[in-house]
Amino acid sequence: MRLRDADSDGVIDMSDNCPTTPNGPDLGSCIGGNSTCHAPTDCGSSGFCGSDQQDFDIDGVGDACDKCQCISCTEGTMPGVDYYGFNDKNGCGCDDSDGGQNQFVKGTVNRATPPQGDNVTVQPSGKPGTMGVSDHPDTGAETMAAAAAVASSSPVISDKMRLKYPAAYIAAVAKLPPTPQSDYNPKHYTDYCKDDNTVVEYYCDLDGLHSVEKACPYGCVDGRCSCGERGDGDNRFQADSVTGDYCLSGTRLREGFFQGNASAGTCSLKTKEYDCVMGCSGSRCRCGDTDGGDNISAKGTTALNHTDRCQNVNTVVEYYITVDNATRCMDSFHNVVCPAGYACYDGACKPASCLDGVQDGNEVGVDCGGSWCPPCSPCVTGAKWAPTDGPCRHKWPTSDGPGIGMNTGSDSCNLVEVCDNNLDYIVEDALKCCENADYAAALAAPRKSSKEDSCNWARIVSGLNTNVNPTSFKKCIGLYTISAFGYSAIYMQGYFTGEWCCYDSDKICTAGCERFKVRPTAWQMGTSDSCEGDGGAHPDFQMGGHRCEYNEFIVKWGKAGHWSSDSDFHANSDSVVDVPAHASIDRLSTGTCVDYSFALTTMLRKLGYSKDDVFSVNGEGHGYNLVRFPGEAKFHYVDTVGNRGNEVLGGAGFIPIVNQSAPGKPKLAWYDYCRKLDDGCSNDEYGQSTGRCPSNDNIYSCEGVPR
Repeated sequence: MRLRDADSDGVIDMSDNCPTTPNGPDLGSCIGGNSTCHAPTDCGSSGFCGSDQQDFDIDGVGDACDKCQCISCTEGTMPGVDYYGFNDKNGCGCDDSDGGQNQFVKGTVNRATPPQGDNVTVQPSGKPGTMGVSDHPDTGAETMAAAAAVASSSPVISDKMRLKYPAAYIAAVAKLPPTPQSDYNPKHYTDYCKDDNTVVEYYCDLDGLHSVEKACPYGCVDGRCSCGERGDGDNRFQADSVTGDYCLSGTRLREGFFQGNASAGTCSLKTKEYDCVMGCSGSRCRCGDTDGGDNISAKGTTALNHTDRCQNVNTVVEYYITVDNATRCMDSFHNVVCPAGYACYDGACKPASCLDGVQDGNEVGVDCGGSWCPPCSPCVTGAKWAPTDGPCRHKWPTSDGPGIGMNTGSDSCNLVEVCDNNLDYIVEDALKCCENADYAAALAAPRKSSKEDSCNWARIVSGLNTNVNPTSFKKCIGLYTISAFGYSAIYMQGYFTGEWCCYDSDKICTAGCERFKVRPTAWQMGTSDSCEGDGGAHPDFQMGGHRCEYNEFIVKWGKAGHWSSDSDFHANSDSVVDVPAHASIDRLSTGTCVDYSFALTTMLRKLGYSKDDVFSVNGEGHGYNLVRFPGEAKFHYVDTVGNRGNEVLGGAGFIPIVNQSAPGKPKLAWYDYCRKLDDGCSNDEYGQSTGRCPSNDNIYSCEGVPR
């Protein structure tokens, strides 16, 4: 195999410092001339035949082809490499700060320009650079001295160099063009933007300095192709037309962004999809917090997907937005200790739960007492909740409490049966309603849809949906219970007309129903003369086995009834009897006005309404209730009898009892509550007395009406 020798000078190309210009033993070139030679005489009397790979400036490029000869350089100095880091094939130094053809980095080429110049594009505004001393970091004192030397009109050749080389060679070199200044005072070529989408890139290779135009797909910025500088980056909170951000839906964003390594010359447009917590509009995810901000009473999630959480039972980690503008969304957090009576549940400070089996918040016992929960029971019956401001410790049959009644009468704790543990489930339902914003998931059958209706009404009217506090909470559980005995017919249904048929009452027993009989059942079913059928709310309990008692001489008349057994119904008499609350609710699931009144008083007292805030009222031919809600100064008449609608009367938002603006103040309700309070008020603590009832001036809608 024969190695290539392009210029036939006897030196193979890979070792030849002038591969295309002869300067070897077989053929040389005249130093300072343009002809080839075999001997010095071929170059004339003053010439020198370069045939020994001569390289005066020791820059790696032979004198025969060196276009940037450094005549004044000292031995051991390679100007192209030492001052620039790279020589082209003509011996002219070149340095590119961006490493070559890298359109994503703005670079500057420092160039030792050959005598004939470089054929490159220059900026339209003028020259590509200015002449001056190189600022290359390797420039030293020798370089600076050489730079000063080029100021003279003729090259300065050191004595050391004169001693090393033949005189004829020194003389020939001295005749070369004075170009050393190009080594020390380079021209500067800086990459620039030709237009918004094109960069002019300067670079060096063995053939010298070049310029090339490169397209910038994402725009040209300050002499380089953009890799995201004109975009918003991976920022879902800033709309960016450059990267093509847009909303896929009202809650989902497609975000465009640049990705690459500019120094490596890579850049590409990527996309990512985001679910926007606060929604997507205007080609960006909206900033914000689902709970409205720094709100410890609700669990929220910020637009950055940071969700409030409980650090412990009493402390919430609350996230909130700190920066919200067209380009940025930022959040932060702090730890907040819940107020007294509150505990942390599911990322929010909420009233200490009365159903979680834990004594938390300011509860007196487990799930009872404190600012929120119904009172801890003092009863010996196993009841969880019962009033502590009354005499009851036992359930029916008991002798606890004063005597009360509207028809037959009994000791108060038999009728207002606050110690019955089997009635705690109604308290639980009320708590489930008012503790849970998602009450539909908490409430269960039977009559689930009716419970949800009552709960929705109670939460709205109490203000609990907008302002959670002990007052609105206690009002909510009270209103739920009133509605549950009223129009929702959850715990008692219909009206027990059978009591009056047992007693042979012409006034109440439905026409056509058999007298002195409970069967056929004489429910009030929505029609005036029906004893049974589907005309209205049907009680859960069926009346088989019940009986009536009566006297029989010449005529019959009813005897006052009694409740003696929960299981042997034949031992009871259903004739106008004051029934224990548990029997009205869980055995009969219906009743007359007396039964509805005592049942409601029982449950409101178990829920924590004080002995001075709820009464059963014995009016003229009718029984009902007086209730004062938390935070209110006056009482409302409440009538749930037979699941009567509009059960809360008087006051803002409720049906007025009388027309206060009309002469004589005529009644608007079906019953004249304001004038017919005949036999007084009672509850488990107080025996029946008119003196116990509040005055009409303390009852909404009855102000100024004489009894």
